[in-house]
Amino acid sequence: MNSIGPFIFAGILAFAAGCASPNSKKDSASESRFYLGTYSTRLGHVDGKAKGITYWALNQETGSLTKKGGPWRIVNASHLCTSLDGKFLYAISETSEYQGQEDGYVTSFAVDKKTGNLTELGTISSRGVGPAYVSLDRTGRHLLLANYLAGNIVVYPITARGVLDQPSANIMHAGSSVNPQRQEGPHPHAIVTSPDNQFVLVPDLGLDQIKVYGFSPDSGTLEPRPTLDVTVPPGAGPRHLVFHPSGDFVYITLEMASQVAAYHYKEGTLSLIDIYRSLPETFRGSSSNAELRVTRDGRFLYASNRGHDSIAAFQINQATGALTRLQTISTEGRTPRNFNIDPSDRFLVVGNQDTHTMLTFRIDPESGMLSTTGQKTATPSPVLFHFP
Repeated sequence: MNSIGPFIFAGILAFAAGCASPNSKKDSASESRFYLGTYSTRLGHVDGKAKGITYWALNQETGSLTKKGGPWRIVNASHLCTSLDGKFLYAISETSEYQGQEDGYVTSFAVDKKTGNLTELGTISSRGVGPAYVSLDRTGRHLLLANYLAGNIVVYPITARGVLDQPSANIMHAGSSVNPQRQEGPHPHAIVTSPDNQFVLVPDLGLDQIKVYGFSPDSGTLEPRPTLDVTVPPGAGPRHLVFHPSGDFVYITLEMASQVAAYHYKEGTLSLIDIYRSLPETFRGSSSNAELRVTRDGRFLYASNRGHDSIAAFQINQATGALTRLQTISTEGRTPRNFNIDPSDRFLVVGNQDTHTMLTFRIDPESGMLSTTGQKTATPSPVLFHFP
């Protein structure tokens, strides 16, 4: 394990599943809670039917889901994160129009920590169309955003009131790759800070690259580090990225190839371990993967397959970071775009975007294998699961 301080290690655990509070915990002995981002309009890849963000409880005994709040109306809230103290929630609107300009936007909400209710504080332009991802730096003082369609990444300082200030960084990617339909230009699909908060990693599906930037936590500025950039196989399409809780390994979904790439990580440098198929060897249909998550204990990784409509489970070798595929299990619906693991590492909850259902799985603590709980819940256009 890299030598890191206790604060940074707590941050790694919190951010292993995306933008989250390091104090993630169950609301009671019998349930954990999450916010659900949804699609509300028709886009090229989805016919959104929802009305906004909702708040749910996951029963720790049965795996059943109960709606606790919302919807809080917002357009196409396809990615969310909360402040480190849990007082504020940030949601992108995956759209191409904001106040008469060709932009998406970000909405800031105050969170009632007793009820989970949200109160809108304000909105700000995403500085580009089609925002796809938001996260926080490890200090919680900056919000980082990737505009998939526009091809740029943006950093916003967060004020004491919890709203976003004008950008401290706005960098446009340039280039293309081999697929003329999907890779005609840059399409950054995620943006994540390193465990020591000194680097920012950006998987760009359109370029077939993981772009690496130096990051200043004080100023919120980014410095391109092209010698550290990593190129993936042509047409693979890197999408989402997570750090292992140790900080020693990075895992990335290669969306267009239905693969997961594993890397050693040290001081901004990525060294390939191997690339793993997330589909059964016998599958010959059309599929692409989307989300990936690592359990908080660092032993297992899961990735979603859209088309095959399944979750792939992998065991992580704690010494080498290598993966061994354990299973692929049906999500019993179409297009599992996103999923998450509850803070206890006992359950995985997934949304079937195009059949408007959520499904829960138990995670075997010894083997990492998934089994269905038999709990399926109807809800329109589920996209993003966020346990604060």
